[in-house]
Amino acid sequence: MCSHSFLLLLLLALLHTNSAYSPPSPLSCAASILKLSKSTSCVEVEFPALSSQNALGDGSRRSEERARAVNEGFARGLLAGLRSPLVLLKGQAPVKAQLYTKGASLVPSTAYVFVCPATSAAYSAVKQVSATNLCVLVNAQAKDPRSLPAGALSAYYSKLLTYNSEVIGRLERAFPGDWTVTAEGAGGKGVLGSFTDEEILVPRTNTPDLRGAVALVQKRYSDRARGL
Repeated sequence: MCSHSFLLLLLLALLHTNSAYSPPSPLSCAASILKLSKSTSCVEVEFPALSSQNALGDGSRRSEERARAVNEGFARGLLAGLRSPLVLLKGQAPVKAQLYTKGASLVPSTAYVFVCPATSAAYSAVKQVSATNLCVLVNAQAKDPRSLPAGALSAYYSKLLTYNSEVIGRLERAFPGDWTVTAEGAGGKGVLGSFTDEEILVPRTNTPDLRGAVALVQKRYSDRARGL
C-alpha cells in the first residue's frame, strides 16, 4: 500500500473512531515487549482496533479499512518504539525491528512484527521465527492454545466486555501490572477489580479467562439498573 493510501486510511480510522478511545501507546508497549523478551521469544499485543464492539462484524469495507489502518499504524509505531533510545535507556541491547514478510530471510537480533496473523500458515511462521528471533504479534486472530509457541506472553491486552450487546466494561492489562476491570459505557465508570496472572490466565496459556471480569461488570450494570 502506498504511503498516501495508508495515511488516508489512518485518517478515516481516526475520524470514525470514538474520540474517547485510542489504541495503546506503541512506545509503552515497546518498553514492555523488551522487558518480556528476557523471558520469551513471542509477545502479544491485543486491543480493539475499533471503538465499537460489533463494527468489525458488520461486513462493511469501511470497517475493515478502518481496522486495518489502525492495526498497521500501531505496528509502524511499534517498530519505531522498538528502535527508540527512550525505550532502550535501561541497558538493553539495541534492537532491530521490521514487519514480517513471508519468505524473507531472517536477520539475527531482529524483532519481527506480525500484524493480525490469522491462518495456520501464519502461526507456523510465528513458531519458526520465534525459534531464533523475537516475534511480536499485533491483534492475532483465530488462534487457539496450540497456535502460539509455548511460553508466549502478553505485553498489553484490552478487551471490551458486553452485556445484551452493549459495551459495559473493559478488561485491560499492561505488563507488568495486574489485569484491571473497569466499568465503561452503559456500565458507568470506575475500577471494579483486578486479577493477577495466576488468578485469570487459562492454565499454560497467556489467554485470560473472562468469566470473572464479565461477572464484575454485569453486577455493576445490574446494580445501576436497580438504582443501587
